[in-house]
Amino acid sequence: MKSRYLPGLVLLFVSRGLVAQVEDVQRMRQTALPIPAALAPGPQEAIKCGLPIISRAIAAAAAHPRTRTETLARLLERPAMQTSILKGKFRVHFDTTGYNMPALLDPAGNRIAGTAFAFVDSIFAILDHVIPVEVGQLHYPEPISDDTLGGGPECDIYVMELGNEYGYTTPDASVPEGGRVSSYVTIDNDFVFVRPDKNRGIPGLRVTLAHELHHVIQLGNYGYWDNDLFLYEITSTWMEDVVYPEVNDYYNYLTATWGHFRNPETSFTSSDMIMYSRAIWGHYIAKRYGIDVMRETWEQVRAYRPQLAIDQALKNHGVTFADAYAEWSVWNYFTGSRANPATYYTDGADYPLILQAPVDFTGSLRDVSGSLDSFGTHYCQVERTTDTMTVMIANVDFASTLLTPIPSLPYTLRLRSGQPDPSFKPTPDGLYAKLDVDNAGLWSTWYLVGDSVRPYVDPSSFSSDRPFPCPFHPSGGSLVYVPVAATGPTQGGFYIFTSSGDLVRRIPDASSMTHLSRQMFAWDGRTDNGSLAPTGVYVFVLDLSGQRITGKIPVIRE
Repeated sequence: MKSRYLPGLVLLFVSRGLVAQVEDVQRMRQTALPIPAALAPGPQEAIKCGLPIISRAIAAAAAHPRTRTETLARLLERPAMQTSILKGKFRVHFDTTGYNMPALLDPAGNRIAGTAFAFVDSIFAILDHVIPVEVGQLHYPEPISDDTLGGGPECDIYVMELGNEYGYTTPDASVPEGGRVSSYVTIDNDFVFVRPDKNRGIPGLRVTLAHELHHVIQLGNYGYWDNDLFLYEITSTWMEDVVYPEVNDYYNYLTATWGHFRNPETSFTSSDMIMYSRAIWGHYIAKRYGIDVMRETWEQVRAYRPQLAIDQALKNHGVTFADAYAEWSVWNYFTGSRANPATYYTDGADYPLILQAPVDFTGSLRDVSGSLDSFGTHYCQVERTTDTMTVMIANVDFASTLLTPIPSLPYTLRLRSGQPDPSFKPTPDGLYAKLDVDNAGLWSTWYLVGDSVRPYVDPSSFSSDRPFPCPFHPSGGSLVYVPVAATGPTQGGFYIFTSSGDLVRRIPDASSMTHLSRQMFAWDGRTDNGSLAPTGVYVFVLDLSGQRITGKIPVIRE
């Protein structure tokens, strides 16, 4: 039966030369790294990956010049194990006797005596699946050589008793931010602690190798930005589900008290525990823009911090990180009982519901004040008699995600039963709303009612000469066209607003047509009630897969 030693400590052995002989709790206490509070799991929860803990320890050691060399050497020193087996480009180090000896589990979750070599055979069999998927199918580069460390240039995997931790990846050196470095992997010796029971043993081993091997690829081929580990853990946890979709180990983090669905206001770029639950970002990106975009993001990591890398990769697909983050926040609303697998997450019905703040609207007005860090989101559930509407408010101040600490911006959501002035816009449930902030360009607001999604847009931010004819003269059969960069018919939401931001036409499932040998969306100049729009300047929003197109349409009635 596996024991949890010293709650609040992760059993990462610093005095590596002693590891093969560790048999008692006292020695383990002397060699354990304290877990920072922000990375400590709750009671009975497992530790997914020790890379962030090691990274913080390395950074702390590097900050003390007098003890830097000795402390770093202890942190980075590899374990001394009793034996190893080399197969292809991997060497597995393990003990055949004693505390660290690996074992397979029986159906009841008990260790099976004499199965150490069978456990190692399983590691090699799993690697024969992981590498072809991550390197062969997804086109990530192979792990880089570590020269002679561990016995040769191969990638080294050490098997040890890790308590309630899946595994960790350790860089072979302390490098400047963004530097590339070889690394080695340490994994648990039986995975008896994994939840649910069906994932104990081999399933836990599978997702751990998929996770940690991708860390090795990240550190060696792209760069080690140890102040921005959120992308490393998001990607590796997502990669587990790509390689082994039947395991679904990441479900544990979606339902955790520290997970994203309970804490959507926490900045997306946080490198605390919440990052594991944000593996769903990978599923959003893969379905919305294509699975290769995650790899393209990592290619940008060679030159940029992770948040800048995400932004640059998405810009190559016609959207900014800020835009994608806001839309991802909408996706996170459509889970559980609200899931729509065709449009949003394929497995969304298995995800929990996002935390909402209830807002009672019983009179004629209600103001709701709050504040959000950059790339944080609040969901306000507005209840009035039988109607319920969720107002999603997201801080999309991208520049501030690069600051330390990340600043928080205040807002006030003002709700009214009537329209006191044109700055209040109609919402789908009949109320009028206004987000009172210092800079509207740093915010994204959406109204969610049932299956409908309506963005609030600031018409003053639009400019485009794409539509034609310009100006548009609506009549019985005339159309104004908005060309799009598509090779075939495409669909999306098409919205027309007045210059003051009032929605006059909503076509949520518009389809493009072929006109002048190009794909174009068309508007007949009519409002939702069927009448021709009066003279004025209108703004349009086209929400397509992978991009949002906005612009102005001057209308002149004869």
